[in-house]
Amino acid sequence: MGIAKKTGKLYKGSGMSKDAYQQLLKQNTNIKSGSTDYSAVQQGIRNYMTQQQQSSQSETQRRQDVLANVDTSTVSGRIQQQAGMAGFDDPRSQDIIKGAQFGEAVIGPEGLGRMAESDTLKAMEAQAAELAKGFSSEEMLARQEKGIESIQGSTQAQSRAAQAALARAGVKGGAAGQQLANIAMSGVQARGNLERDLIIQNREAQLQGLQAQQGVYSQRTDLEKFNLSQAAKEKDIALQSGLGFAQMGANERGAELNRQAQISAAKASKQKSCFLGNTEVVMADGSVKRIEDLKLGDNTKGGIVYTLMMGLVTEIYDYNGVYVTGHHAVLDQGTWKRVKDTNAELVEGIFTVYNINTGDHRIFSNGIEFADFDETDMASEINDEKSLEELNANGNELLERGRGL
Repeated sequence: MGIAKKTGKLYKGSGMSKDAYQQLLKQNTNIKSGSTDYSAVQQGIRNYMTQQQQSSQSETQRRQDVLANVDTSTVSGRIQQQAGMAGFDDPRSQDIIKGAQFGEAVIGPEGLGRMAESDTLKAMEAQAAELAKGFSSEEMLARQEKGIESIQGSTQAQSRAAQAALARAGVKGGAAGQQLANIAMSGVQARGNLERDLIIQNREAQLQGLQAQQGVYSQRTDLEKFNLSQAAKEKDIALQSGLGFAQMGANERGAELNRQAQISAAKASKQKSCFLGNTEVVMADGSVKRIEDLKLGDNTKGGIVYTLMMGLVTEIYDYNGVYVTGHHAVLDQGTWKRVKDTNAELVEGIFTVYNINTGDHRIFSNGIEFADFDETDMASEINDEKSLEELNANGNELLERGRGL
């Protein structure tokens, strides 16, 4: 059993699944002879460990590459970055990321749509900006020259008309000079008014430009508000999708855990017990007989054999020199226990095992008292946990009654 124990210890530290280990054992076990090539099994375990190490290094590099190239402009990318390396092993983080990615895929690269600035808005902004500047120096000079030219033309026309009227009226001297002087003065006043009007017109143009700019800014603000609202909606859709995936994932994992628990409970309720074939059973006359050699009707210390069974298992325990499966009931220091709950040492491999039912539900071997396969008369009515309770409560009494004591 030495190499089998070493193989079991190597397996425990390998990270190999129980199913994979059992398959490896089966591949290297001769079913007919029951012998296992443990050297080949150990090599298989080492090969598995090497592959796992290489796979782990490759996976670590892949994860680092993912984080290095994550798109942080997306909700899923920011969640991925925040979760870091630990997020790859966290089911909830992975569900949220996948959900956010799903939401982003549904929205598409164009998102929910944005409003772009129109050419008209851009033209209005440019026009308003120019108006806000007021008249340029060239425009101001041109307006001044045009105004002066108009004033001069008007003054000259008035002077000619006045001179003609004065000549017809025969007005001469100081009176005629005064009228012409008045016309000239009105021209001077008109030029002064021109300067004032140009200043006012320039200010009005500036105010008009500023008002137009405010209108453009208001439209642009509304545009930006709409686009920001669209972006917020996109992020919310991605986030809610991620949280939805997380909830679904949690529900699925909970259901799976419940299913596995039910399977484990069902298996536990049906676990039975067996011995290696070379286990020596004490007979009624005090002699011993290997359990694999027992026949129906044989009279053991624990009663007449009325059932014989055999099978294969992958785990067995060394209980004080008796190799027995972990679920077998044994009287350990005055208390009935499962072998696996004692200080027995686990050995893993593939083993051909045997069990029996006896009249008193007892099997004695190597000075140790074990229960038989059914353990009590109520085997079909109670589960294994209750069976152990029954052994501790009434086991000795039932045994004595069965022996007629």
